[in-house]
Amino acid sequence: MAASITLRMSRTPDEAQLYQSYAMKVEVTAATGVPAKIFVFQRGLPPAVAGNPPGTPVDHFVKVATTVDLEEFPEDGPDLDREVPYYRLDTVTLLFRALVDLQETWDYIQQDVRGLLADVNTGLSDPVTISITIP
Repeated sequence: MAASITLRMSRTPDEAQLYQSYAMKVEVTAATGVPAKIFVFQRGLPPAVAGNPPGTPVDHFVKVATTVDLEEFPEDGPDLDREVPYYRLDTVTLLFRALVDLQETWDYIQQDVRGLLADVNTGLSDPVTISITIP
């Protein structure tokens, strides 16, 4: 069975021209043959700024996972004991200054999800046999 993912995107309406920022939330609502948690985040320590005391961790969206990321990065939170600051979730919320940037990012997310599914769906389709002879 082919892997598939269903995404739901909700966003600030186009008519909201007076907003200073625009929000987009993307959720994986269904996944078959691939984990639903495909959005990679990184936990890090930002520079100290007003309202964010030094040492307060901040999580940032990095990308849509690759097949390797699905194997290496844990779900729900980083594995700091193994010094892996990356992890995967099934939802991402992003803010933009302009609707055009929001739309461009949505297009990139869809493209990356299609790429992930193509990799998953073709990754095991052509087995290769290698014979090694040691004299």
